[in-house]
Amino acid sequence: MTPLDRPIKRSLTLDGTVYTITISPDGVHVAPKGHRRGHMIAWQQLVSGEAELVSQLNRSLTETSASSLPPPNAQVRSDT
Repeated sequence: MTPLDRPIKRSLTLDGTVYTITISPDGVHVAPKGHRRGHMIAWQQLVSGEAELVSQLNRSLTETSASSLPPPNAQVRSDT
């Protein structure tokens, strides 16, 4: 097996958007092509399951905040 001792860059097209994927000894970095900012996942986070835990927490918070809002057609009542 070849050791991962330097970054490897690849291109990925997803839903018409081109991304640059960099796999390095530090982790995986995904950014839109031509941009430096993106998302980095360290190998330690990936292996430990921390990345999945954060994903589940964000999903849970999104669902909770969406369910606490009134329906879009709800009448707001004022008691003044």
